[in-house]
Amino acid sequence: MAAAGAITGGLAANAQSRFKAKIAEQNASMEREAAQQALQNGREANLDHYRKLGQLKGAQRARAAAGGVSVDFGTAAWIQDDTEMLGREDAQRIYQQTQQNV
Repeated sequence: MAAAGAITGGLAANAQSRFKAKIAEQNASMEREAAQQALQNGREANLDHYRKLGQLKGAQRARAAAGGVSVDFGTAAWIQDDTEMLGREDAQRIYQQTQQNV
């Protein structure tokens, strides 16, 4: 009788362990999917950021040219260089935030 009870208890413990393992596997799968989605969101955020940066730089060049200022040197070029530098810093922050989310 004691042996039968031990076997039954062992089978129940085994079934419970398998159930817990399946749940852990499903949770890990969901976390992998969430990490992949976070990476994709980060890539899209950076692409969007660079598009906006390009638009801003284009607008800066157009305004300078419309004002009769050469866009390739001097203040107009410095402004574009600063815009590019700040844009790269913002892109780095987006990348870092993405890594933290993952």
